[in-house]
Amino acid sequence: MQTRLISQSLSIAPSNRPLRGVGSPVERAEGLPPRIAYDRWAPSYATSGRNPLTDATEQAVTRLLPGLAGRSVLDVACGDGRWARLAVGAGAASVVGLDFSAAMLRAARRADAGLAVVAGDMRRMPWPDARFDVALHVLALGHVADPAPALGEVARVLAPGGVLVVADMHPEAARRGWRRTFRDATGRLQAVRWYPHPLEAITRACARAGLSIERRVELALTPEALPPDAPAGALDIPALYALRARRAHRR
Repeated sequence: MQTRLISQSLSIAPSNRPLRGVGSPVERAEGLPPRIAYDRWAPSYATSGRNPLTDATEQAVTRLLPGLAGRSVLDVACGDGRWARLAVGAGAASVVGLDFSAAMLRAARRADAGLAVVAGDMRRMPWPDARFDVALHVLALGHVADPAPALGEVARVLAPGGVLVVADMHPEAARRGWRRTFRDATGRLQAVRWYPHPLEAITRACARAGLSIERRVELALTPEALPPDAPAGALDIPALYALRARRAHRR
């Protein structure tokens, strides 16, 4: 078991992969603006972007997702299209990914030439109101300084009764020194700029946007999920949170 759930029960298969790529407690670097960082990371993201924490994220998000068959799905900050492809495989009627990194969108198209992906900003999306039944917002909300506009915008494009699933690094992890890191093409450690929003701020922003939180989980990694040189304090904190919210029928 690689994760210790603080509020729910999940399990994940063991892995020896390092934590770099989502949050490394071992090394630190100055944060790059997210668009620049993901353009640099895109060529290796399919492999270097996978690690125990992203595996834990997948487990948490999968548990919180509603059935996708026959639904219209939006993958916000889709990156290389991993979650959009999952939605296609789950039988969604339509799936589209949004990302502001041109390099990540190219990676998504290389992975699946038929995948619909669109360039854009999560705070100003190019769709009419009530366009989607389900929206995914995975490991992205912390890249904006204020979560309220992003949550308000995703609520706008969700149909009444539509479901939003959010997952991101836990703010307590940032307080203990965790960073969003990756290795660039030269092997240099880089960090992606990330804002550790308090969960209370996320809850308030959801409420203002007309999103009612139905369920939330907070996960801590267990010793077998961490590299040998990870600090002992890494075991004592939640590393990840995930939540499912539903858009009100009236706003």
